Amino acid sequence: MKKFSILLALVILYGAPGLSAAATYHIRAGAKGNMSGNDWINAMPQLPATLVRGNTYYIADGSYPGYTFDDPQNGAWIYVKKATAGNHGTPAGWQNAFGDGKAVFGPLKFTTGYYEIDGASGGGPGKWTTGHGIKVQYTAASNMWSSRSLPAPHAKARTLSTG
Repeated sequence: MKKFSILLALVILYGAPGLSAAATYHIRAGAKGNMSGNDWINAMPQLPATLVRGNTYYIADGSYPGYTFDDPQNGAWIYVKKATAGNHGTPAGWQNAFGDGKAVFGPLKFTTGYYEIDGASGGGPGKWTTGHGIKVQYTAASNMWSSRSLPAPHAKARTLSTG
């Protein structure tokens, strides 16, 4: 039994090098640091072309281009969250002004699933169309994004507004 336990431990430690801890990235429109996304000083100016499953992406206030969510599925979720004073990832470089408004995106398209988009505020009785932390702004008559179009149960949208 002891040999089995040691063998199992070795397999877990060395046999699965592709497994890694989830990371947190910071996105801020107009960011000018090294754009690593590791903190608010070096935030990425927009979502990267490829998102990593299991990771969380905090979004500051600002205007962002449209985005296509097309990352290969492996059962793990990708989390995109509106940064707020109370929940914004690392405190390094954080300013409350980064999280007191909304993040406005162009059109969003989902070709794969397992995304959680969390606007962190708004919604509920009397607030269905205002006060949201993330807004999707798109005025074309066709291909309008709607939370109803997400492929349930593989996508979650909370506190988003469209229009």
